[in-house]
Amino acid sequence: MKIMKRLIALTIIFSILIMPGATAYGDSIIYIAYFNKIVLQGETFMIYISGIKADDAVKVTSDLKARSEKYFPYKNGKLAIIAVGCTAEPGEYVYDILISRGDKVLRDVKNKITVKENSFKKDYIKVSKETQEKKSQDNLNFDTEQIAKAKADPEKLTLYKGGFIDPVDAEIKTEFGAMSYVNGVRSSVHSGLDFKAKKGTPVMASNDGKVVLAMELNASGNTVILDHGLNIYTSYCHLDSIGVETGDRVEKGDIVGNVGSTGYSTGPHLHWTFSIGRQSTDPKPFMDGLGTPNF
Repeated sequence: MKIMKRLIALTIIFSILIMPGATAYGDSIIYIAYFNKIVLQGETFMIYISGIKADDAVKVTSDLKARSEKYFPYKNGKLAIIAVGCTAEPGEYVYDILISRGDKVLRDVKNKITVKENSFKKDYIKVSKETQEKKSQDNLNFDTEQIAKAKADPEKLTLYKGGFIDPVDAEIKTEFGAMSYVNGVRSSVHSGLDFKAKKGTPVMASNDGKVVLAMELNASGNTVILDHGLNIYTSYCHLDSIGVETGDRVEKGDIVGNVGSTGYSTGPHLHWTFSIGRQSTDPKPFMDGLGTPNF
């Protein structure tokens, strides 16, 4: 029922927004369609632009601080998936899209994105001093640099097929967006899903993709990151061992490593992150096959 309601909502939004305000330019009619103009913290919205050419420039100006506003070829236009952070302040945000061809402005459209408060759970953990030191600023800087390099040149074409699957067949211990309290002190927002599984449990690629990182990091331990195209990435963290190499192509269900407890971890589990660029987001819509428009 929830999936059906979301499908209906997306269809309505697309039907309403794609028709009015089209601009003709030469032999082109430019449409801008929003999918989800009202989102919860930690969710995504999408923008599809049709009627533009491959070299047309799309510039976004917004007071919504998203880290993933990249447009990629999709069907007969361009698509951007934008992730809203878990800590984004609820409210209305201006979103201005300017489309130009050379020195000519084709469209300049202002819209508003509404962010609503999400009810995230709280997660309480205790860690040793030695484990905490793995999240020192120097260690985090190193990790951030490696991840940024891995995600610097996203695949422009869609590599994934259909919905994303659970990387392990196991119980989810900690949900996405949970507020972490470490040794009683508020620490951070949980960037993914934690699957409670035994050490050595095989970890599967959640969809087709390309390995862009396969190495040990300080905080996430043995880590694999897959690029699925359109700026979509999944990360597999705290692995006991890594079963792929950077540059490998994998298919949905292929083994990329085994569950472990490396890095900043208090016991065997898989921390699985779904992100748009470097902004983690709720993976559920993508697992339900609703992450990108179906038309």
